[in-house]
Amino acid sequence: MRAVATALYTPAPCAEELASAGLRPEDFSPQPLEIWPDIWPSFLVMRAMSTQWRTGMAGPTGLDYGCSRIN
Repeated sequence: MRAVATALYTPAPCAEELASAGLRPEDFSPQPLEIWPDIWPSFLVMRAMSTQWRTGMAGPTGLDYGCSRIN
């Protein structure tokens, strides 16, 4: 599951990063990632909640649900 989360949240290299290695964006092809059937439901939940993760220097660390009080 860590490999899936890493692949989901790691951005592709930008054109400048590729150029520094002598590559072009069309030379870059991300590696396919196999998601096992037993973790598929967990992956779907993680992907659906992608905008709710609290992140820090260590990456995603928990869910961020602010609450609002209705008077």
